[in-house]
Parts: sequence; structure tokens; C-alpha cells
Amino acid sequence: TFVGEVSTPGCAVIMPVDDLAFMTLCGDGVLQLIQLGEDGTETNRVRGNRFFDVQVDPVFDRPEPTADGWWLVSYEGKAFDVSVDGSDIVVSEAWDLLDGDDEWRPGGRQFYSVHAPSGYAYILMHRGGEYTHYQAGTEIWVYDINAQRRVERIELAAPASNLFVTQSDEPKLIVADQEGGLHVYDAIKLTVDRTIDNPGPLGFIQGF
Repeated sequence: TFVGEVSTPGCAVIMPVDDLAFMTLCGDGVLQLIQLGEDGTETNRVRGNRFFDVQVDPVFDRPEPTADGWWLVSYEGKAFDVSVDGSDIVVSEAWDLLDGDDEWRPGGRQFYSVHAPSGYAYILMHRGGEYTHYQAGTEIWVYDINAQRRVERIELAAPASNLFVTQSDEPKLIVADQEGGLHVYDAIKLTVDRTIDNPGPLGFIQGF
């Protein structure tokens, strides 16, 4: 049953949070929290503080859910942990994914994914400069987002643009390379379980 419409001018992406609420990502560098009543109508709207500059280092419109919120990544390799406390939007200080490897950038199509139960994040990285965010990755960098540190780098045999990690207790990291191969990793041991050659058209990997 249609119950109404919530206008979000200048904002995009829906990030559900607890207690009948969701956040949106806005082009002026803020997050917006919209809270709903039991009948589905808007009861409160809060705008957070500006935490990025879209002209300097925009964040990707691909938020990933974590155990207690969402994870955002910027074009230049900064990460933000985002959550809600009541009616307050909480954004962490930016932390650096590059860790001194400043010639690297995140990029691809569906190029990062978080295993929420463990707090491990997987992101395709390539050597590149400004605005190379569609370039395929030559490595996968693995992060412990709770500790805010990189824990591993995986060199790929062929560049890849798409990856996804399952949310199971024994998660699988699925990577689609640009030569048509589909590779299934043990997402904790970071070893290849199997490779499927020529699995057919993939586009974006279906999440499950």
C-alpha cells in the first residue's frame, strides 16, 4: 500500500538504519537522516555536518553496510564509518586506505564490499591518478575496518572491476575479472577455492 512520498532534493542513495529511519547522501557533502512514524510518514529530518567536498574528494555513492552502520569510501582513498545515535548522525574522522601508497586509487564498477559480521572490507585498487575511478583493479586490498588498518594485499592475475563478499559465517569473496573469469576466494583465508572460466555475461555481481 502506498502511504506517501518523502522528498530528498539534492540527495541520493538509501541507507536504512534502525527504528524506521534511513540516511541519504547529499551533494553538498553531508548525510541526511529521515525518521518515520509507524504509519510511514516523516516525523523528523536531521542534516549532519559536512564531511567531504564534492569538488575536492567526493565519496562514492556505494555505501556498504557494517555491523553498526555504513562504510563510505572517497575517490582519493579515504574511508568513513557512519552510524546513527538516536537523532544524531555520527561520522568518523577520515582514515587513509592508501597508507603511504599514494599512487594507488580505488576503482572499478562494483569494486568494494564489506563482510559485516567480521568487519573485513575488500576493495579493488589500481595505480592511477585523479578521476581514474572506473579503472579496473590489479590488486585487492583487505581491511579490518574496526581496527582501521589494511591487513593484506592480493595481486590479481587479470584486472577486475567487480567483486562481492557473501555474508555467511564462512564468507566467499567473488571476483569477476576482465578476461571473463570468475574467481571464488575463501574470504578469511584469502585463498582461491575455485575458478569458473567463461561463466557468461556478468555485469554486476548479484549480491546474496
